[in-house]
Amino acid sequence: MTIRRGFVRVGDRNVHYRTAGAGPVLVLLHDSPRSSSLHAPLLEAFSDRYEVIALDTPGYGESDPLPGKPSIADFAEALGDALEALGVGRAIFYGFHTSSKILLELAVSAPDRVALAVLDGLSIPVRAPDEAFIASYMRPFTLDGEGAWLAREWTRVLDTWRWFPWFHQAQSARMPIDQPSIAQMHAYALDYFLAGPTYVSAYEAAMRHDPSRNLRRVKAPIVVMAREDDVLHAHLARIPADRSTSIVARSAPADTRRWLEILKTLFAQPTGEARSEGPPARGGRFYVDTPAGQVHVRSFGADAGRPILYLHDLPGGAGGEGRWLEDLAARRPVLAIDLPGCGCSDPVEHAAFEGHVAWLEDVLGALQLAPADIVADGASCAFALGLAAQRPDLVAALVADGAPLVSPDLRARWLVETDAALEPERSGAHWLRAWHLLRDREAQYPWWDGSAAAIRHREPDIRPERLRQSTLDMLRQPGTWSTALRAALDVDLNDIAPKVGSRVLFPSDPGDPRQAGGEILASRTPRGTLAPRAASTEARAAQYSDFLAAEDL
Repeated sequence: MTIRRGFVRVGDRNVHYRTAGAGPVLVLLHDSPRSSSLHAPLLEAFSDRYEVIALDTPGYGESDPLPGKPSIADFAEALGDALEALGVGRAIFYGFHTSSKILLELAVSAPDRVALAVLDGLSIPVRAPDEAFIASYMRPFTLDGEGAWLAREWTRVLDTWRWFPWFHQAQSARMPIDQPSIAQMHAYALDYFLAGPTYVSAYEAAMRHDPSRNLRRVKAPIVVMAREDDVLHAHLARIPADRSTSIVARSAPADTRRWLEILKTLFAQPTGEARSEGPPARGGRFYVDTPAGQVHVRSFGADAGRPILYLHDLPGGAGGEGRWLEDLAARRPVLAIDLPGCGCSDPVEHAAFEGHVAWLEDVLGALQLAPADIVADGASCAFALGLAAQRPDLVAALVADGAPLVSPDLRARWLVETDAALEPERSGAHWLRAWHLLRDREAQYPWWDGSAAAIRHREPDIRPERLRQSTLDMLRQPGTWSTALRAALDVDLNDIAPKVGSRVLFPSDPGDPRQAGGEILASRTPRGTLAPRAASTEARAAQYSDFLAAEDL
């Protein structure tokens, strides 16, 4: 069983999903503030007989948010639009907690779409929304430049699994449940941090929404259920006595195996349909397939023109580089990829330098970019230079901004630093370690060197939102955060530079020790050019674009 990921374009929004299997469609919807990653066990359990599609609700996971303060009706309309774009007609649905209300609204507004809807955990209020409760539960998600928000929000994650509501830390509020593993808590925190400031959107909409009217008027077949250990189990008794005759209420045991058997029985009864369309067209974000797995791509700028391929610095991903990439895309479109094991791209099996260069060659083929114009940042320059040395026919021109030229002693120290584990731990220190690594590298090079010689005499880009995105890119895959970086350091670029047949620009900056390697390599690269690195992103974008286009004029 292979879980694949994809995006579908709905208006000007990207909607992310996971899918597995083939056959009639089974749609899985998650609670707040989670994402479709929650449903990996169900994707596995049902992919033998269905095409299972788990969607990220707008504003959660990798899906773009809805504007303003959307209602449950707005989320249901957005769900219908996503299904339309995916070619999903009549399907079986499973919704958990927040998405139960979204799914019920869809079943009322578009009953022909719903062969069956299982609402697992449906909250039914007994009175008007408690504004004080909502304000406390939906505390604003605010960032700060120091990273204190990570400790604050990680503590909230821990408390979410101890007390209900999480902000009432009293014995009377303690939930009598087993706590998840630290890996599961990290997955919950990752989804919560991905949603960030928009985490309240569907959450708050659900708290303000009373489904009672929909329970009375729905015509599609509905099963309202809850497991015995669910905080919403008591809400089964609140289902209106005059509910629609199409509704069945059911209590489920806490045992996961028995719960899955109940779902299998329920899903086997209705008749869904297979999808009527092929893969959706590419939008602002998409995946391409390579022999090594899926590669995540962000698209910037207009569709017209030959794209520039952007490779991000390591560790991290391209998620925090939006402002810079918008500037770079002012003249030509830009495709920014997450390197293997970084951000949302699958890791490579052959993790050495040669394996990453071969991966890059495969990516160019999948994107149909060869010969490509490449802008590589920091450690990723090693892979671009390696490809230009092995296959100059695939690289038309290259900007190597901060190529890593390190001595054997310094390489040994790099490898020690990149050997540090970022595996999740109860204290949440793995989040802070990643945040400060990324913040430190803006101030000094290498990031662990506190000497005066390591100071980067340039304006650091330590905007909190940029650091949040880069930290998330590191900790989406904590086990592979340093794999690509170690591969980039596993070669002496002095040996590679003379073999590079493509045109290469090495931006120089005597005040930045990160640029020192490029200043040396420029003289050793047959078609290398050394030029002062423009200070502003706008000027640098124009400088790089002009260089890449020079032989195309």
